[in-house]
Parts: sequence; C-alpha cells; structure tokens
Amino acid sequence: MINVCLCDDDGLFLEVCSGIIEQIGAETELELNIQKFFNGESLLFELEDKVNSFDIIIMDMIMREFNGIETAKQLREYGFSGEIIFLSSSKEYAIDSFEVEPLNYVLKDENYQVKLKEVLMKAISLIEKKNAKKLILYTKKKRIVMELSEILYIECINKTLFLYKDDGGVEEYISTLGSIEEKIREHGFIRCHKSYIVNAEYIETFTKSECKLRKNISIPIGRKYASIFKEDLIQYEFDHIVI
Repeated sequence: MINVCLCDDDGLFLEVCSGIIEQIGAETELELNIQKFFNGESLLFELEDKVNSFDIIIMDMIMREFNGIETAKQLREYGFSGEIIFLSSSKEYAIDSFEVEPLNYVLKDENYQVKLKEVLMKAISLIEKKNAKKLILYTKKKRIVMELSEILYIECINKTLFLYKDDGGVEEYISTLGSIEEKIREHGFIRCHKSYIVNAEYIETFTKSECKLRKNISIPIGRKYASIFKEDLIQYEFDHIVI
C-alpha cells in the first residue's frame, strides 16, 4: 500500500485529484490509500507524532494561514522523508519551493491533470524502490517502517514477532514467522530455527547448533534447518563477493 495525502482548501480540486489517483490505482493494480486535508494546520497536527504516515504529499501552494511552503518546511523539520508535489495557479513560488526539495511543481493550467498523473507515476516508482529495502508492517494502532539493514534477527513467541534492531530497539508484531519470511527471504534473511530468522549480513560464525551475530548474540540453529541454513548462507556470501 502507498499512502497519498492531498492538501488543498478547494474541495472540488481535491475530488479531481482523488479521481486521478484512483485511476492510477486501477491501471497499475496498486493499492493507493488517499487521505484529504483542507489546510496545512490540520495536516501538521495529524503528522506531528507520526510524520511518515504518508509516502506522497500533494499540496496546494496557496492556502489560507499556512501556505504550501510553510507547511512543507515544518514537515521536513518533523522529519518527513517522502515525496512532496506542489500544485499552484502561479509560477511565483516555484524557485522558493526548492528549499524543501519537492519532487515537482505542477501548475494548475488546462493540462495539469496530464502533468500531475505523470509526476505521480514517477513518485510511485521512487516510493516502490525505497520500499523494496524496507519492511512495512501494519497494526491496528500504527504503521511500522523498518530498514531491512537495521534488523539483526526476528524471534517468534506465541505468534508474536519480535524484530530486534542493531540500535537495541525492538518492534512487536502479531503474525507468523512463515509469513514474514516470504517478504524478506530474498533480502538476505535466513531461517535457522522454527522460532528464528537471522539477517545474514550480521552473521560472524556458525556451528551445527548455533550462529553468532555481531554484538555477541547467539541464535540457535534447529536440527531441521541446519543443512538449509548452511546452503543459504553460502549462497548469500557468494552473491555478495566483490571481485
């Protein structure tokens, strides 16, 4: 799923943009979730504690109170790392917008729908490339986004997954180890036990019964998984040889 935010004080314009996004979703078979805001203040309030809830923000440049640039500046200060697309009926603010590194600045002229669709397709492509290196999990309360490279290993206890990070943090997620294995296997994660998956990048040594990760972490290797674990690790190391 790609989360798209529309922020414009013109209700009719919001509906037109929603239609363009829905059309893209139908044509590409992508799940595009749309959320609308009528001003910058409500958007900032919504994202203050969960700034990267959206992947793409499409925002009108000229709005009452907080204009597009002021809103985008605050979002970047919060830590928003997604794509920003500005819409405006004037070229006046185009150069000023560079400060917040937008993906594009689309003029609201007679051809803006075609242009906006092109820019959105580019934004979606960029987000998909970013997400290929991330693990995104959804719970009832929040969206968990983790760089795959920061995950040391994953442990499953009673259908609760514990994702241990290299900075000492831990994320919890209700699921099975098998379902998450399907998502991350091709990115260097190896099943070594009925309850564990390890990130091959962090493996230092291993025996028939355990593997040692950096930071002196020991993870058991189940008898059932020993031979497959060894084969997968050898293949991983072969794929990452630099010649």
